[in-house]
Amino acid sequence: MHKLRLLLPALLALAVTVCGPRAALAEDDEDSGDSGESSDDSGDTARGGTSRTAAKPTARVREVVKGFYARAGVGFLAWLPPVGLEASGVGNSVDLALGGDIVDQLGFTLSVEGQFFQGVSNGPPIPGVYLQGDFRSIGGLGRVRAGLNFGGRQIKRWTFFFGGGGGVYYSPQLQPEMVGTDAAVNWIHGKPAGMVAGNVGIEFYTKLSHFSLGLDASFYAVLGLPVTALSLSPTIFFKYTF
Repeated sequence: MHKLRLLLPALLALAVTVCGPRAALAEDDEDSGDSGESSDDSGDTARGGTSRTAAKPTARVREVVKGFYARAGVGFLAWLPPVGLEASGVGNSVDLALGGDIVDQLGFTLSVEGQFFQGVSNGPPIPGVYLQGDFRSIGGLGRVRAGLNFGGRQIKRWTFFFGGGGGVYYSPQLQPEMVGTDAAVNWIHGKPAGMVAGNVGIEFYTKLSHFSLGLDASFYAVLGLPVTALSLSPTIFFKYTF
């Protein structure tokens, strides 16, 4: 009986000695499997080294979206002399554009777009009276726009842009009673002509990540006519980037 009492503690010590390292090794294996580490990393851990935890990528919401977009603007169309001498100085204008941002960097954006616009102005006076809505300007252009982005280190919501392009202009022929023999504006109607444009403006990207608003000031020159026709068109625009 006395020998059995001495043998029991010895057996317990032997069991702890044999099972302890295996349990510790199993625990290390489980930790290694959970963390996704390689066998080399687990070996370093078993030797007392510091384990490396794999960094999990976090999804970032892009607050300023660039890419393919649609834009709509509304504003004014002001003809300069000589057209402005015979037509009203300020009319209405609307424009629609589809385009895309082909270069997208934090501080710089380069875009190309196709634009359609239409303006309505008062035409030549008949006995000194302007008739409303009789002088229409229709144009289609291709444009290139460069934008300088500013307003923050990581998220730049403001863009100052400038650009230019060219296309085709057309103004429908005025009604016969509107055509005067000495009206300098008559030559602009009834036939297509070339047109070049330049513009400058500012754009703000709202916290609704696909939407932006802006101001655009465009300068148009209608070419290929007896006299070059010049106009200015400031507009407010709304843009959605897909």
